[in-house]
Amino acid sequence: MKDEKQQEIERYLENQINMHCNYSMYKRIIDVMLLLIAIFLGGLVVVNIGTKQFNADQLSALTGLSAIVLTVIRWGRFQEQAKWNKLKQRQFEMLLRKLKYESISVPEIPANISQIQENLERIRIWLDTPGQTSDMNSKIHGNKIGN
Repeated sequence: MKDEKQQEIERYLENQINMHCNYSMYKRIIDVMLLLIAIFLGGLVVVNIGTKQFNADQLSALTGLSAIVLTVIRWGRFQEQAKWNKLKQRQFEMLLRKLKYESISVPEIPANISQIQENLERIRIWLDTPGQTSDMNSKIHGNKIGN
């Protein structure tokens, strides 16, 4: 029989898992939608080369919009944020499995949650630092967190 504290921790972990799963999905959708918009705008510019459908002002506007969308994609780092949320989701899933099916004690869970939060916060800070490359995998798997 599960005690009240274990049920509370399980509910917390399940809520965190669902929340980060949704955040990851939303950020991937935003990334893909913006990329499709940029491709569409770029396609209009290319089509205009052969058809001359747009005048110079309209063509300049399309080119500028395409560049703006690509800049938003780069600055927004939606793909990296989605990976971060997916990583956090997986960490909490692992912790929930340990709690439910392995012999981890309830008092150990808050310490594990704190450790996960601390490690992931270092990655989030790194992601928010301007000028960083988008290679988050090396940051996660290369033990370079905090460097």
